[in-house]
Amino acid sequence: MEPTKDEIRLAILKSIGKWKAILKGNKGDKGSHNCPLCKLFHGLNTCIDCPVYLYSGFKYCNETPHAEWVRHHELKHNNVFLGKGSMAECDTCKNIASSEIDFLRDVLVNWKEIQGDDPCTRSCCQSKKTITIRINS
Repeated sequence: MEPTKDEIRLAILKSIGKWKAILKGNKGDKGSHNCPLCKLFHGLNTCIDCPVYLYSGFKYCNETPHAEWVRHHELKHNNVFLGKGSMAECDTCKNIASSEIDFLRDVLVNWKEIQGDDPCTRSCCQSKKTITIRINS
């Protein structure tokens, strides 16, 4: 069954909330296992209608800050999705998590435009339509 507009919008907002909790150190990332958008779209035509895919053009969140998060955790922390999930363990993690939040806000604005909805005018949803990943070595 296709998700409704309200379910999709809520999943984007919950995804933003997930990454805010990760940034604060209150939650870990378990990839598709705790991603509200993946719960709607990962098994349903494998990402094709997912707002992240519609915005980025890449399946499985490739070429997004999340992909950088996974690479960073593989290389620096050796703990992708283990236990409580990948936590924000260092400044680089926090920078990537912050970039993911910004990216998902851009996804929300883009998705609303695709739907013909008025984009949100709150400052938290305004975007430059660019992805910036800040890496501290």
